[in-house]
Amino acid sequence: LAPTLAIDQKPGSTGARSTVATVTEIYDYLRLLYARVGTPHCAQCGSAIASQSDEAIRQSLLTLPQSTKLVLLAPMVRGRRGAHRDVLESIQKAGLIRVRVDGEIQLVEEVPPLAPRKNHTIEAVVDRIVIRDGIEARIAESVDLALRLGSGLLATIVSTDGDQWRESIYSTAMACVDCGASFEEIEPRTFSFNSPYGACPSCDGLGVVDEDGRVCPQCEGGRLRPEALAVRINDLPIHHLAAMPLRQAADWISKLQASLPKMQSTVARPIQREVLRRLKFLSQVGVDYLTLDRAADSLSGGEARRLALARELVRRPQGSLFLLDDATVGLHRVDVAVLLQVFHELVDAGATVWIATHDLELAGCCDHVLALG
Repeated sequence: LAPTLAIDQKPGSTGARSTVATVTEIYDYLRLLYARVGTPHCAQCGSAIASQSDEAIRQSLLTLPQSTKLVLLAPMVRGRRGAHRDVLESIQKAGLIRVRVDGEIQLVEEVPPLAPRKNHTIEAVVDRIVIRDGIEARIAESVDLALRLGSGLLATIVSTDGDQWRESIYSTAMACVDCGASFEEIEPRTFSFNSPYGACPSCDGLGVVDEDGRVCPQCEGGRLRPEALAVRINDLPIHHLAAMPLRQAADWISKLQASLPKMQSTVARPIQREVLRRLKFLSQVGVDYLTLDRAADSLSGGEARRLALARELVRRPQGSLFLLDDATVGLHRVDVAVLLQVFHELVDAGATVWIATHDLELAGCCDHVLALG
């Protein structure tokens, strides 16, 4: 029997964070695009992000008030699966005795075995300092060691009023040229509102803060952390791209490569091709009026089915059997004609398409008709 793909009238189960872009896998490519080609800007002042020198980091720490308690850490693993025994061993070899694992500081030798299938964050505790006169040489030595172990990253925990502590990240690669704020390396997960590394901390990536749909005041519906919302390609952040109707997004993506410098254009080319391919099928099934950030649970049954069909069309499984239940319901006649052309292309490619329909005109275009009732 041929592999069978059934697209029926039952609404598929989707999560609260699912959107048109996520269920069609387009958002995976957009996250990769913005991570590799996007230009980060400071979420605080809007200035471009540039590299920060070791000396600038040291001077920033020395401006802390007298008697401030400071912990310097070297980020070794950031939210990655694994037992990471080799990382812990390398920390010991560096002569360090403490480590912070998943937010808890403990002796390296007392760290229990880590669950290999869970994400972990491991930071070597390089030094614990109280800011005072004559501390400059010690801070310089500890900063250099932390940056070396952390591959250019340094994390700090600073005491504030009372028993409060503030954490910061310093980076020799990512820092604001105006206000000096540092940022971690931009990765695809930076733009994931399904991940704690990308989701807006105020609304947990939902874009709303209560059952009435009240838009989150922090991300303004963008779902992401400020650092992610401040990354732009041609001055366009990812949440503004996601808010475009599909046909408009396709036009912007199609012009993208020509607008980028040569190196960025080379990186963007394969990503651009895959996004346009998926947008093409969404247009063919008649849903290019939707926006990429449209919540999946707000779609009608017909729209959800056509999204599912477009997702399968991208894969073009050879010799497959497609079973479609009322795939044309709610479509304009012009869109039905376009969808019919898609079915013919599938058949020409070796697939078999079975359609349950009440549309007599569509039934008349089939090679075989079985009338029931």
